Amino acid sequence: MASRGGELALRVAFVGFGHVGREVAQLLLEQEQRIYREFGLRLPVTAIFTAHHGRVQAEEGLELRIALDVLSRGGMLTEIAEGIDSSIPLLEAIGYASADVIVELSPLSIETGQPAIDHIRTALAWGKHVVTANKGPIAHAYRELRELATKEGLQLRFEGTVMDGAPVFNLFLETLQGLEILGFRGVLNSTTNYILTEMEREIPFHQALESAQELGIAEADPSLDLDGWDSAAKTAVLLNVLMGGDVKPQEIEREGIRQLSPADQQVALGTGHTYRLVCRGSREGERLVGSVRLEKLPREDPLAQVRGTSSALFVQTSMLHELGIIEENPGLRETAYAIFNDLLAVAQAVRRQRPSSA
Repeated sequence: MASRGGELALRVAFVGFGHVGREVAQLLLEQEQRIYREFGLRLPVTAIFTAHHGRVQAEEGLELRIALDVLSRGGMLTEIAEGIDSSIPLLEAIGYASADVIVELSPLSIETGQPAIDHIRTALAWGKHVVTANKGPIAHAYRELRELATKEGLQLRFEGTVMDGAPVFNLFLETLQGLEILGFRGVLNSTTNYILTEMEREIPFHQALESAQELGIAEADPSLDLDGWDSAAKTAVLLNVLMGGDVKPQEIEREGIRQLSPADQQVALGTGHTYRLVCRGSREGERLVGSVRLEKLPREDPLAQVRGTSSALFVQTSMLHELGIIEENPGLRETAYAIFNDLLAVAQAVRRQRPSSA
């Protein structure tokens, strides 16, 4: 970490550099001059660790434009910078990386949260702040990771884990301080909501799924979405972060959407209803409970009006009754913005801790 007068430089390393990581890099390039002009902040990317395109590091910062060009044609990152010996275990390489912030974007594991949990644990233990959009670690190990970050005086930011760039955690943890969260309900999975919306138009399930895959919404294996696992992970994250839980995705009562047909949707529409896959969280005595279920909702219900790839979350609170957040048709740019915003928040925290460098 380097600072000079009112300037601050935070060195950034990526662990995982797929679609989201590359969109973050593009956003950093686009906003480089503005964030320096407005915040006196530089965010040089000094290391990138990938599973299939090599590991590279450069103390002075990598040339992101060249890196993105190389990757777009299927090249190796070692074409642009000195490679990191692949025989060095990744956790060791993360620890020794010349970086102040680790952006953890490795593939999601809903079953265990690994290896992302170990990536984050290692980064924090080595004194590096962490920003992630990976739901796995926050669903499986949030309490441990939060306590480690607090102990080390570091930032652990994860706004992109639920609703992409919408300010869910920033809103309730930082802006609306002092509220008790009593419960929540939401439509939080783009793939299933797109398919259910298409079924309202009598589009067959398989055709709606193929369309979602062509649009890049659904993976080649969409089972995590269709069977409710992605929604269960997001429900666990919300319970853990907003309501102080220690809940795993496997503890969420869960169902998917495979059993529903366009005919079922038409019958529901005929009675003024429609089906949505709804995530819920609440407190029952001392116990936090979560569920992901297909629900037949009245058409006037705000969740019934969430269509296509949009998502919505309504949170019940102790003093402001119910607050809603709606995100219209998010894409990669919205998730990238969450990472970008979290990086700015890390910089603000660093400045508060080191006023002499402000």
